[in-house]
Formats: sequence, structure tokens, C-alpha cells
Amino acid sequence: MNAKDFLEQYFEYSCYASASAPSYVFRTKQLESLLAAFGIARKNADPKLNNNRYVVGGQRMERRTRLEQMSELEYFESGEFLNDRPYLDNMELVLKIEQFALKNISLGLKDQKGRNLALAWLFNDLMNFRKEVYKVANPWGGFLEGFEIGLYYGKCQAENLKQVIRENLGEIDETLSLLIDPKKKEYILEDLVNDFGYPDVDLKEMDREWEMENW
Repeated sequence: MNAKDFLEQYFEYSCYASASAPSYVFRTKQLESLLAAFGIARKNADPKLNNNRYVVGGQRMERRTRLEQMSELEYFESGEFLNDRPYLDNMELVLKIEQFALKNISLGLKDQKGRNLALAWLFNDLMNFRKEVYKVANPWGGFLEGFEIGLYYGKCQAENLKQVIRENLGEIDETLSLLIDPKKKEYILEDLVNDFGYPDVDLKEMDREWEMENW
């Protein structure tokens, strides 16, 4: 399992998992375990970094306080983990972005030179976009009530477009994967279970009865 596998699991959870489903706690724990495997955890954060840069309700907030309010997934989703990771760890993506800028952007390069890229901002913005795309291109199937040929025709047309979208997400997913895990780690299930407490459970079976009652 790698960062791209994590993304697929995260999007399904974020877009469609119900907090009332029996599997929800286990799904959350699986994602937290994977984040820990990629070195993304609040315990690794520096509470003094960029202190007093948070504003909540018009009041400045110390980073220590903001981190205490975050869950592990919120720490990930916000991109905060990139503020705690050594910048040089991201050099593969940084160099790729700089080469793109040299070829495609004529303004503002002089102002950017010598400054670190805002990787947390990039991550947060791209993740939000990718999540919306997932909702369009990978909807939860649910149950169709009956059959009507006109409706089926429309569904097939929509699916053709969704397929095109899914086939053109490689560059975005590659960027997000490099931000999540620039070391490109690969894990087998046994190691995730033993080293990071990854719950090895049958989520579909766990939710089977609940789905029949709620859909």
C-alpha cells in the first residue's frame, strides 16, 4: 500500500462514509495508521513554528492551541504537516514545479526566487479540488429503484464522461502523493497491522446489515 492507495481510501471515507455506520471508527483508524506510516502525525509537529499566525473569531491563536484542537485527519487535510516536514524532503516536487514555472510563467519569478514554495497551500487547494472531482467521477453506487431505459441511457452517457475524468487524474494524484510521501514508501498489510495498528477488518461485511436498514 502506498500514498496513491491511501488517497483512494481517504476520498471514499471523506465523501461517502457515514459516521453512524459500524465501520466508521475502523475506517478512521485505518487512515490514521496510514498517516503514521507516512510520518504524518501531530506528535511530530513543532508547536512553536509560525507562532500566532492563526486567527479564529478575530483572535490570534498560538499554533500549540490550534494543533490541540485538530484531529489527526484535520492536521493532514489542512496541509499543516508540510510546515513541519523538512523542506528539502520535497525537492523532487519542488524542482518539478520550478521547471514548470520557467516554461509557463513569465511574471513573478524574480519575486519568488530564493523563497520556499507554499507547499501546504498547494496541498490544501489541490486536495479540496480533487475531493470535489471524486464526488463527480466516483459516486457511491447506492441502489437503483426499478429500470427505465431513458434513465439508463443518461446514466451511460454520464459514466462515459466520468471515465474520461478518471483517466486524466494521474498528474494531480502524483502531485498529492509526492506531498504525502516524497519517499514513495510501499507497505504490505502485515507490516501496517504490526507496526502501526492498522485494523485488518472486513468493512463491507461490518456494514452489510446497517446498509440494508438505512438505504
